[in-house]
Amino acid sequence: MADIFISHSGKDNDVAAVVGERIKRERPTWSLFYDKDNIRAGQYWQERLREELTSCRVVLALLSRNWLGSPWCFTEAVTASFRGKDVVGIETEDLTTDDLAGAPPILHERQRVRRCSSSRALRAAASPRCCVPA
Repeated sequence: MADIFISHSGKDNDVAAVVGERIKRERPTWSLFYDKDNIRAGQYWQERLREELTSCRVVLALLSRNWLGSPWCFTEAVTASFRGKDVVGIETEDLTTDDLAGAPPILHERQRVRRCSSSRALRAAASPRCCVPA
């Protein structure tokens, strides 16, 4: 099971891949779960996501309008929160207060990384309990 679960909309696979590759390159001992690479054909994907959310150390939520509009992404954040996992919101595009209004409560309780570069995502993963300045 992975140290870091990357929560993202399927419409943002390219952004998730960049963040994941950067983490792998700079922190090769950290394990990642990124659904595009870690779910095999024929596997029950919802069950696998639940298993990974249960066992990970931190969830990086790659916040975009696509993520905010996805019921499954919302569920991932809430599930992780209920299981006591750290959830770090990382804005991958400029989001307004209106965009964020429907975000899961856990994302309103913690400082988010705003308009992320992959290096900021890496810092967020490295210290999930700390507030990461915008």
